[in-house]
Amino acid sequence: MTDHDQSAPSRKHVQELLEAAAQVVSEYGKVVQATSDIVYGVPESKLPYPKDGIKKAIRFYLMCVIGTDKEDNALIEGLKLSYMRLAAFVPDADAHSTRARDAATPGSGREEVLDAAQKVTDAMTEMAKEFDDYVASVREQRGGE
Repeated sequence: MTDHDQSAPSRKHVQELLEAAAQVVSEYGKVVQATSDIVYGVPESKLPYPKDGIKKAIRFYLMCVIGTDKEDNALIEGLKLSYMRLAAFVPDADAHSTRARDAATPGSGREEVLDAAQKVTDAMTEMAKEFDDYVASVREQRGGE
């Protein structure tokens, strides 16, 4: 066995990592469903893992399925929507203040609420591009599959 062989992850280890990533994605998916009525300003404390960890799990899962028989368009689109949805999760203090302003009397603080919603929309657009760029890079690494 060469030094390279010893440092390369075993299939078993990759499978374990894939299962862990799938678990993170699954738990996050449940939160996305449970908070689907909140368009913006979802408290980060509702997330089962830190945002960065969820992003990494989604990316790892993508890396493992793109170009395999497990890949399908519905899966990729679902992961993309979940990835984008991370932008709706904000620090708890921001979420509570945004929701309080949103519940205020008509016209009161609406500009701030609209600004907060626009920030989330802009962040979701950035997340969509980041996701698409990542998928394209994985496909390119795999030879354009």
